[in-house]
Amino acid sequence: MNEYPLLFTTRELVAGNGFVAWVEGCGWALLVHEPNAEWWMYGVQPGGIGEGGATLSEANLRLVGSVKNVLAEIADEAQSFADFEREVRGFFLQVDDTDRRRWDAARAALSAGAAVDDPSVRALKRVPVPKDCSVRIIRIDAPATQAKPDMNSGGESRIALAAAA
Repeated sequence: MNEYPLLFTTRELVAGNGFVAWVEGCGWALLVHEPNAEWWMYGVQPGGIGEGGATLSEANLRLVGSVKNVLAEIADEAQSFADFEREVRGFFLQVDDTDRRRWDAARAALSAGAAVDDPSVRALKRVPVPKDCSVRIIRIDAPATQAKPDMNSGGESRIALAAAA
């Protein structure tokens, strides 16, 4: 098996034109161990992103960097928090249909008991697949009841294997 269905979560603090926002998004990515021994993570949702590296960790760091760069670009171009929020939601809702089919096939193979030979992939936590990817966007000047200490970890990402339904 050289393709794996991943779920990821990323959390970023993003500054824009007149606002600061906390963005926490979950998504789906297809992890591929390419024939040249590189690892690639392709965005399924959000689609349109992909990064590779010599290791799974390197590919993950680069993918998270791509998400962070997209958020920064959206913030730079947004004229208001409402514009930013709309564009970020649109970004997280984009689906790459080709990679989605590959993701579904990889998930079906895992569910059917396909062996996961690579130790770095085997070590990933398996979690249930949510019905949909989601994104939470909080303007920092929001009421204090929405602010939580766990937001201080900005720039964090987590990945996990998509478990059987």
